[in-house]
Amino acid sequence: MITRVVWGVILGAPLLVWAFMAASALTRHAPPVRTGDALLDAFLQQLVDRDELASPVLRGAGPYFGTDTRVSDTMFASLERQYGDDPRFWMLCYRLRDPSADPRRSSVSPNTGTNYVGYLEEAETRGIADGSVLLILLQTRLDNWRAEAGAELNLTHPGRTATPGESYRYRNACRRQADSKHLQDERQLLEKVIEAAPDQALPHYFAAKYACERGDYSQAVAQVRRGNAATQSNPMLGFPQEITQAALHHQQVLGSSLITGWLAANVNYEPNFIRMKDFVKDMAYLAVQRKDARALDELSKLACRFGSLEGGDLITALVGAALVRVTFDEVQRDWPGGLSTSQQAKLKRLDAKYNHLRTACKAASAASNSRVNAMLMGPGVGPVTIQTLSSFFWGQLLKELTGRRGEALRYLEATYNDKLAEQQALDKQVRPLLDDIARFSYSEALNP
Repeated sequence: MITRVVWGVILGAPLLVWAFMAASALTRHAPPVRTGDALLDAFLQQLVDRDELASPVLRGAGPYFGTDTRVSDTMFASLERQYGDDPRFWMLCYRLRDPSADPRRSSVSPNTGTNYVGYLEEAETRGIADGSVLLILLQTRLDNWRAEAGAELNLTHPGRTATPGESYRYRNACRRQADSKHLQDERQLLEKVIEAAPDQALPHYFAAKYACERGDYSQAVAQVRRGNAATQSNPMLGFPQEITQAALHHQQVLGSSLITGWLAANVNYEPNFIRMKDFVKDMAYLAVQRKDARALDELSKLACRFGSLEGGDLITALVGAALVRVTFDEVQRDWPGGLSTSQQAKLKRLDAKYNHLRTACKAASAASNSRVNAMLMGPGVGPVTIQTLSSFFWGQLLKELTGRRGEALRYLEATYNDKLAEQQALDKQVRPLLDDIARFSYSEALNP
């Protein structure tokens, strides 16, 4: 006869085994994250090790694209003790930190929505801000100042169908109102940007934009020329997007394809490049009125270099293509006295080049989204939205690094592979065409 003790052992053993396995699972640590960057490793390891990573704070629509994903302030507080003197840490906070624990770090405006500029200002106050931090801080402040100026003047934006002259007058009115309060602050910050990144093209392009807005046409052309001659050109998107884009551009991974896909999906910041399009539109308008073909050549080079920014992506390529078209359309539409038959014939060659570029951009766009689109629309996936994915693959990242997979992991892998395909398409199809367009001379086409 089996005694009660024996029955207890028989029935209890599986429970003991299960309890031991559960305890092991709870105490098991994910493998160390190794991307080659100490700050990024520390950040990602925190995401893996903390339970709160499975439920990020989603604050509705982001300032540019997708959801604005914010990570608990707790983990950033621990990182701050070690990396608080690194400007990249404050850029990481600007991208992902939930400021609810410190409301001073964020602000809400009825004109510009929520922004997290306080994190960038912290780097500036500490005297450690690099060129990327300062450039994004400058753009954010200008957006806020000019949006508030437009509201103060009760102005309504003329819209996309406005003529170049109407858009120019609207922006000038907002600029003048904002400058009446902030011009000195703007100049000082712009000088800091150029001092921090003297070899980068982008700060000179923004300096040209601000000179144009102040009515200093000659200085604007000179700054465009300096930008075109700069030895370096990248989007200056800050940490960690710059390191992510660089890895994708060189067909590399940061730790793993999953981590790289997570970074590409969650830290996908694109500045409001509309401001650059508006600037080129204004400059082309002014150059055409002056019959300044040399300035048009510089604008064309700016457009092509912008489209081929080192570490750029499909968005910057599309913006570059748009800038090419903006300049071309302004010449076609408003060249004083009209274009001669000879001038029109020469400009048709540029039009043909642009059409080839447009086709190549469409092909790159298809390549950059093929796997993600196939997954989102595939059988058995269900009504998945970008927002639900954004809230879902945090927990899945933890599962992957402890040896388990899920649907969101496939999404991240698809994102990584799509981004690689995008860079390959840009290198092979788009950037060579931009280089060819940059060699086109408005001076030769327009001057008799």
